[in-house]
Amino acid sequence: MKILKKIFIILMVSLVFPSERCFGFSMADKLLKGHKGDYIVTEQDKNYSILIIRSNSEDSFILEEIAVPNSSVSRKTEWKKWVSEGGHVSWVMYEIDKSTYSLIESYSFTLRGWLFLNDSEHFLSRLLSLNLQKVSDELRKKTGPAPHGDEVDRRKTWNPIVIFEGTKVKLECEAWKGQWPKDGSLLSECDIQVYFNKQQNGFCFPYWIEASNGHYTYAIKTIDSGKNLASPIQNSIPHRPPKIQSITKSKNAVNFTIRSPRYHKNFTLFCFDVMKPHEKLGPITSTLKQGEEKEISILSASNEDLSKYLIPGHRYKWILKPENSELFITESEDFFLWPSIASK
Repeated sequence: MKILKKIFIILMVSLVFPSERCFGFSMADKLLKGHKGDYIVTEQDKNYSILIIRSNSEDSFILEEIAVPNSSVSRKTEWKKWVSEGGHVSWVMYEIDKSTYSLIESYSFTLRGWLFLNDSEHFLSRLLSLNLQKVSDELRKKTGPAPHGDEVDRRKTWNPIVIFEGTKVKLECEAWKGQWPKDGSLLSECDIQVYFNKQQNGFCFPYWIEASNGHYTYAIKTIDSGKNLASPIQNSIPHRPPKIQSITKSKNAVNFTIRSPRYHKNFTLFCFDVMKPHEKLGPITSTLKQGEEKEISILSASNEDLSKYLIPGHRYKWILKPENSELFITESEDFFLWPSIASK
């Protein structure tokens, strides 16, 4: 069940980030209307999870997810107060790239470290390609027992219970459905149904998510929702610095293998002479290409461009700076002797 909980946390985070080109309904359009502090509280697998919109910038979207066993806190808790007092068992931030709707960072404030969600990102990629279509009123779940024989079905359409900041409200929802692909996972070939506020300018998060395969049904239900929830965590999601993994020299260039999160989109290369450590040389012209692994990039600088700054027989150290950040300056571990790049 822990695996199911992990899947459905990612499901809740991810269903609001599909590509408009592939989906009958763009969840991204709905979520982008959300505001900082919008939140939902869900219940699944004997746990409560609070999902909060942390920020919505031009390039990325940050969500906070706070989890606690339902045995530790009342279902009718005043959640804003509870969060402000720091109650939790797990507290995680997720950062999503708005250009690709992919998860680019996750950080656990409970564990004080980054989470490398390779398995979860597999489910995320599935979700981003999952085709969702609107469920007609005739095919939606109904309340009460089914009619017998030729009796006309007069049952009302089922809607999830909607609670806003502790108060039950009357709200009509729309249902959207899709089928998980056959992939050997716990969700393989499951029918997925998602319920949203019917109003076009309605709340951005889903109020109900359900997966079923004929043998079992698993649901995430929203037990509260609201706006203007202020997180007690002042700092945003910490970013990881890039790392120079290896340096090799070819006939015409020096190549740097860089391990870096995708939010560092480009780099500027500098160096300094060991005899003049405070005199930065560059920026040195370089080109960047994506490596075969997810967070690997190859930065190349031609020997011709390097020779404009480096003097044969002098020792230097490389400096790598992400173009979009002043916080991370990465230096090579050792000095090198030009034109050889071996450590000296």
